[in-house]
Amino acid sequence: MNRPALLYPPRHGLHQWWLDRSIRVKGMVVVTVPLLALILIVLASVVLQSNERQERQVALAASALSTSVNQVLADAVDAETGVRGYVATGTRCSWIRTTSP
Repeated sequence: MNRPALLYPPRHGLHQWWLDRSIRVKGMVVVTVPLLALILIVLASVVLQSNERQERQVALAASALSTSVNQVLADAVDAETGVRGYVATGTRCSWIRTTSP
């Protein structure tokens, strides 16, 4: 039976290569391509999780530092307020310890 030229153009390139492969090779290609994609996605996920864990540790350290700095600032403001109160009233509070003799 002759094939009409318009319905079946000559095959070449990738199309012909695919048609020339056996069922075993075609099956392996059909299974391997999605499996490789899955492996690449899992590897990318592991790398991103590792990066996220490192960034989280840096953020926690920065947060702890910020909390400490805020506490130092609050203590400095309290000390300034105490000094201003002493200067304004001239009375020494009993709970304030001095280090000078």
